[in-house]
Amino acid sequence: MAETIVYRHNVMNINSIDTFLSIKGGFNRGQRDVYFVRVLGRVQNIENSIVDIDKRMDIEAKSKRLSYKRIKTMPLIQSQEDVSFYAEQYDRWKNKRSLYLKNNNTALFSDVLYDALTIILNSYRRIKPSLTESIERNLAAKMLFWMDNILGDTLNDWEERKCYKVIVENISKDQDYLFCYLMTLIGCDVLMLQYNSDVNIIDELKNKSISINAGSFGNLNIPEYKPYKEEQVVEKVSIQNTTGKSTVSSSQEQLKPKPVSIARPDRDNKTRQSNIKVEAAKAPVKSNVKADSESRQEADDNLSKRTVVNTSTDKTKKNTEKSFEELAMLASSVVMITVFNRSGEPEATGSGIMIGKDGYILTNNHVVEGGAIFAVQIEDDDNVYPADSVIKTNKMLDLAIIRIPKKLKPIPIYNGKKKLVRGQKVVAIGSPLGLFNSVSDGIISGFRTINDVDMIQFTAPISHGSSGGAVLNMQGQIIGISTAGIDKGQNINLAVDYENILIFARGFY
Repeated sequence: MAETIVYRHNVMNINSIDTFLSIKGGFNRGQRDVYFVRVLGRVQNIENSIVDIDKRMDIEAKSKRLSYKRIKTMPLIQSQEDVSFYAEQYDRWKNKRSLYLKNNNTALFSDVLYDALTIILNSYRRIKPSLTESIERNLAAKMLFWMDNILGDTLNDWEERKCYKVIVENISKDQDYLFCYLMTLIGCDVLMLQYNSDVNIIDELKNKSISINAGSFGNLNIPEYKPYKEEQVVEKVSIQNTTGKSTVSSSQEQLKPKPVSIARPDRDNKTRQSNIKVEAAKAPVKSNVKADSESRQEADDNLSKRTVVNTSTDKTKKNTEKSFEELAMLASSVVMITVFNRSGEPEATGSGIMIGKDGYILTNNHVVEGGAIFAVQIEDDDNVYPADSVIKTNKMLDLAIIRIPKKLKPIPIYNGKKKLVRGQKVVAIGSPLGLFNSVSDGIISGFRTINDVDMIQFTAPISHGSSGGAVLNMQGQIIGISTAGIDKGQNINLAVDYENILIFARGFY
């Protein structure tokens, strides 16, 4: 058999349906991140918003970014031909031979499916200690039939890096839950809408999924899933000009992505020093939720426009290696952050990266953790810009976003078209020990997984205060954010990689 793929469940916290839909688990060195979520209770307005969700995901699916399915009921296996075919696959599994589905019989998928079915049947034995081989065969046949008929042609082009999103409605039987678990073991992200009640299954298996409390249980009338069909271009031919050519107008509706909202976790205190005046840090910041949402949407729209405009000149510009002098000029888009406690006393300094023109700055969670007020300094700008709140954080990834009341010049985030490699040159920009925007160069020396987070190891020197600073490739794109260094080692420094940044900061850059 081919090398086994390891599926890691729920490596990031999911606290809303929108977050589930937005996050795309990575695949790195044989490990695939998947998400398995139960939403408990009646989600407000879900009966209306589910159609918009279907539309949004189907549009993404048409662009080949992911595959999407929504399941209301499990189909019944009825024909004797199907019973015989899928029972035969169980016999193949029993004899340690490759499994086949009607929609996919490639070697890699067969191996992944074999491992997944093994886990499911072992799990079912824990639920049913007196399980007979006949019952086990029927269960396996049902699971494989569901796989073929529910995921269908999605399996035709299955591959380990692709993102698959599945929403399942109101699961009650343990076999249905195990099928949802099975889907995660071939790389699907699965969300269960449990509005009537939670699933009744042993805790060992229930804990494979994480729960979101959405309210009280009760009935809902969620419409059947209907694949979204793009509206045809509307053409109007109504006016003849003097040359005899028609005037044609066309329009096509586009679905705009929604920003993700994640609650700020509790934060611990730290102690460091700074010379920034407290009065400057205490300047008020006006908060306007509607304006924030609109500005984020505008940022998304602008990003989309930049993505569409892709001339050969633009490609040449993006792919051209910059000189160290040119890269050093990007220091104007890396900031120094001073953290103040509730008494107005400075207690920490760190760095941050401009990622959104409407004031959005990416930094480390441990930089802002424990702070009440933040003062941001920008190179060649005498002002001190206040930020009195953290907009978004993720403690596991050690990432956070703050916002200041100023238009910014963001640094683009690397899109990952080519894999990063050891020996690749990098430049780090940050404020070590309060030395504003120091620039250093080095190479990528390795790739590490620390506490289930993929990180880049690099040699460009950094010190305390560099945390939250930019790690750039030679094209001037963010490939990582400086996060940690190993004090006992020389130039052993770590950065959270661009894939995690892209997921976390979606909607802000």
